[in-house]
Amino acid sequence: EGQHPAIPHGSDTAEGMFHTAQLGAVDPATVDCIIITNFHNMQALPYISRRALGFNGVVLATEPTAQIGLQLMLQLADHVASSPHCA
Repeated sequence: EGQHPAIPHGSDTAEGMFHTAQLGAVDPATVDCIIITNFHNMQALPYISRRALGFNGVVLATEPTAQIGLQLMLQLADHVASSPHCA
Protein backbone atom coordinates (compact mmCIF):
# COMPACT_ATOMS: atom_id res chain seq x y z
CA GLU A 1 0.00 0.00 0.00
CA GLY A 2 1.55 3.29 -1.10
CA GLN A 3 4.49 1.32 -2.51
CA HIS A 4 6.08 2.46 -5.77
CA PRO A 5 5.71 -0.46 -8.24
CA ALA A 6 9.42 -0.40 -9.13
CA ILE A 7 10.56 -0.61 -5.49
CA PRO A 8 10.62 -4.16 -4.12
CA HIS A 9 8.08 -4.96 -1.42
CA GLY A 10 9.48 -4.31 2.03
CA SER A 11 12.11 -1.87 0.78
CA ASP A 12 12.08 1.62 2.22
CA THR A 13 14.58 2.98 -0.32
CA ALA A 14 14.77 3.34 -4.08
CA GLU A 15 17.47 0.65 -4.16
CA GLY A 16 16.39 -1.86 -6.75
CA MET A 17 14.40 0.76 -8.61
CA PHE A 18 16.88 0.82 -11.47
CA HIS A 19 18.39 -2.22 -13.09
CA THR A 20 21.53 -2.75 -15.13
CA ALA A 21 20.71 -3.73 -18.67
CA GLN A 22 21.20 -7.38 -19.52
CA LEU A 23 23.63 -6.66 -22.33
CA GLY A 24 23.86 -10.26 -23.48
CA ALA A 25 20.10 -10.87 -23.43
CA VAL A 26 19.61 -10.00 -27.12
CA ASP A 27 22.01 -10.21 -30.03
CA PRO A 28 21.80 -6.75 -31.69
CA ALA A 29 22.40 -8.36 -35.10
CA THR A 30 18.98 -10.07 -34.79
CA VAL A 31 17.07 -6.81 -34.17
CA ASP A 32 15.30 -5.36 -37.21
CA CYS A 33 13.75 -2.26 -35.64
CA ILE A 34 13.98 -0.17 -32.48
CA ILE A 35 10.95 1.96 -31.64
CA ILE A 36 11.75 4.90 -29.37
CA THR A 37 8.65 5.69 -27.34
CA ASN A 38 10.10 8.60 -25.34
CA PHE A 39 13.25 10.66 -25.36
CA HIS A 40 14.74 8.87 -22.33
CA ASN A 41 14.97 5.66 -24.36
CA MET A 42 17.36 7.31 -26.81
CA GLN A 43 20.22 7.20 -24.32
CA ALA A 44 20.91 3.54 -25.16
CA LEU A 45 21.23 4.19 -28.91
CA PRO A 46 24.97 4.97 -28.94
CA TYR A 47 25.62 1.56 -27.41
CA ILE A 48 23.17 -0.51 -29.46
CA SER A 49 23.95 1.16 -32.77
CA ARG A 50 27.71 0.60 -32.67
CA ARG A 51 28.60 -1.28 -35.83
CA ALA A 52 30.74 -3.72 -33.86
CA LEU A 53 27.56 -5.12 -32.30
CA GLY A 54 26.02 -5.87 -35.68
CA PHE A 55 22.82 -3.79 -35.42
CA ASN A 56 21.75 -2.87 -38.96
CA GLY A 57 18.07 -2.19 -38.35
CA VAL A 58 16.12 1.04 -38.35
CA VAL A 59 15.29 3.32 -35.45
CA LEU A 60 11.81 4.87 -35.38
CA ALA A 61 10.70 7.86 -33.28
CA THR A 62 8.41 10.83 -33.67
CA GLU A 63 10.13 14.05 -34.70
CA PRO A 64 9.56 15.77 -31.30
CA THR A 65 10.94 12.72 -29.45
CA ALA A 66 14.01 12.64 -31.70
CA GLN A 67 14.65 16.38 -31.30
CA ILE A 68 14.33 16.38 -27.51
CA GLY A 69 16.42 13.21 -27.27
CA LEU A 70 19.11 14.74 -29.46
CA GLN A 71 19.32 17.82 -27.24
CA LEU A 72 19.58 15.68 -24.11
CA MET A 73 22.29 13.50 -25.65
CA LEU A 74 24.29 16.58 -26.71
CA GLN A 75 24.03 17.98 -23.18
CA LEU A 76 25.18 14.65 -21.77
CA ALA A 77 28.14 14.55 -24.18
CA ASP A 78 29.14 18.09 -23.15
CA HIS A 79 28.87 17.14 -19.49
CA VAL A 80 30.98 14.01 -19.93
CA ALA A 81 33.59 15.90 -21.96
CA SER A 82 33.95 18.55 -19.25
CA SER A 83 33.92 16.16 -16.30
CA PRO A 84 37.32 15.43 -14.77
CA HIS A 85 36.01 12.01 -13.67
CA CYS A 86 35.42 10.92 -17.27
CA ALA A 87 38.82 11.85 -18.68
